[in-house]
Amino acid sequence: MRQFLGALLGLAASGGAFGQTGGPVRVELSPAESQTVYRAGEPIRLNLTFTASEAGFSLNGTTTDPASPVDEFFLSPATGVFPWLDDQARGHRYSPDYASISALERNTPVTVGLVLNAVYRFDAPGHYKVHVVTSRVASGEGQNLEPLTSNEVEFDVEAMSDADEAARAAVLEKKIREASNMQQAQPLAEELDWLTGDASTRVKLSLFVRPKTFYPFSVDVTRGLWTARNRALVVAELERALVDPAQSLSAGFSLLETAVDLKARLAVPFDPAAPEKALEAARIEGEYLHLIALTLPQRAREPLVTAAETLFVRLAQRKETAGNDFAAAREVLITHFAQVNEYSVDWLLNSYGTYLQDPRLVPALRTILETEKDPLLSGERTAALAQMIKLAPENVRSFVIEEVCANRRTIQRAIQNAPFDVLPETDECLKEQIRAASENVKHGGVDLQQKTALAARFATNAIFDDLLALYEKSGPRWDGQARGGMLAYLMRWDARRALPLLEAALPPGAEELEPDISFALFRSYYSSGLDAFLRERLANGPAGQAGMAAFEMSQYGPAEDQDILRARLDRWRTQWSGKVIPQAEGKLEGELVDAVLRGKEWQMPDATAATFRESCISSVCRSRFEARP
Repeated sequence: MRQFLGALLGLAASGGAFGQTGGPVRVELSPAESQTVYRAGEPIRLNLTFTASEAGFSLNGTTTDPASPVDEFFLSPATGVFPWLDDQARGHRYSPDYASISALERNTPVTVGLVLNAVYRFDAPGHYKVHVVTSRVASGEGQNLEPLTSNEVEFDVEAMSDADEAARAAVLEKKIREASNMQQAQPLAEELDWLTGDASTRVKLSLFVRPKTFYPFSVDVTRGLWTARNRALVVAELERALVDPAQSLSAGFSLLETAVDLKARLAVPFDPAAPEKALEAARIEGEYLHLIALTLPQRAREPLVTAAETLFVRLAQRKETAGNDFAAAREVLITHFAQVNEYSVDWLLNSYGTYLQDPRLVPALRTILETEKDPLLSGERTAALAQMIKLAPENVRSFVIEEVCANRRTIQRAIQNAPFDVLPETDECLKEQIRAASENVKHGGVDLQQKTALAARFATNAIFDDLLALYEKSGPRWDGQARGGMLAYLMRWDARRALPLLEAALPPGAEELEPDISFALFRSYYSSGLDAFLRERLANGPAGQAGMAAFEMSQYGPAEDQDILRARLDRWRTQWSGKVIPQAEGKLEGELVDAVLRGKEWQMPDATAATFRESCISSVCRSRFEARP
């Protein structure tokens, strides 16, 4: 909204009012390659150049797509232009949570390239002026300076005939279709984005619904649909594609989502004075989903499976799983699961597997486990294995052994619930893999983390002496998570011999339990030895250690740990009642209250829990649970 209002205010501004020359950092706006005349549909590229007259300043050189509001364009006149990015964002512009920061050397200009079309669409020829207000500069302490204002740049936009645009769009589509790789094709698509007439829009639609693919990726022309002048045409064609039984709904970059978003904005035109005005996207999407469901009987092969997947996922996200449309989509997925794209399997099973717990899935899952060996698709394999463990646990032993022993990285949580306390068949492979990874810790660190955690979960005590000797020899060079996994294994099988090593890794006098070691230690295998260790630290450790012990006990401990936690809380309150409570001790009270309230093996009834939260005596604890003083 500020950008569009800025364009209106710019009408009253004169060239002399722009540009800051008196400060230690100067910013200058200039047209890239000195170009000042553009045909409609050409990218208007600008350079923003920063020069510091003294040291101690840094520059955020990050540019993003979509453009972030770190740079604000002030454009005049406001007629003949449309703030398409603000229309898309509706008050919620994208701002990255990362930045490429570099020092501004004294009297050394640094330039950031910008594209004006990435924010505005030019609908009419004319003479325009633009300046930029930027927040890219910070002091040496990392504090952003007040926004800097550039000088004003003037340029002309000339009309492009329909025939010229049609010819240019046709050439771009041909080149995109004939491209041999994404590096060739995507820049051509970006060039197509800035063309905004009907001829180019039809080309964009063609590439959207029948995408040029470099498997598994497709050339993205979504932005070009947003910049198109004739939005009604775009929406009508997307609606037609949605209900076309021959159309794959994996085409483009989310056909359903793009159709919903554009129609919602077509129905509620952008108002810069009220950019967050409510859109009826949920209602529109619901109508589209039902229309797609009606087409399922006419679909086959990929159009059938992708339509069912779209319905299934969106209705599950909308929590609309009791109706006929969801049931129909679920039935298609279950009976055609072998045809689901391999890049969708892990997402479907990990996010929505609870709706797919049907024994008819087992043959497709078995096929995945027997045939999928590509390391890039390890997520698909482990998701299939996790679902098999739920559906046919009696048939998974050989697959789990293979996964544990494979020379590839796996996702441990996927097999954590395998119905085996140990797998002796994995002893020798895990021992050898841990030994090999320990010899090259720098390059084998992740493998060492994973294999030590798998040993804690599946290896037997038959290799205890070998792994103990290996840890005593090289363990101090391992990272925290690898050490945690190995200590979990050692504590599982001989807590008496392993405890001195655990005490050395997590010293009793430290303020807290070392986070990296603890992360792997308690998640890899929570043994009775580890529970006893935590009980001791809960009772006698510093406040930080006691609080971490309380958390881990609530996450992994047996049901009787709730009474131990409650007793520790009572003792804490007896000790601190009526006294000035240090911050660390107040935090411990909050951790104890939270641990008593909810654990993996216990839950406190809601009414009792509400009263219990109000029992806090420290300000830190009261703040955590928003309890009344």
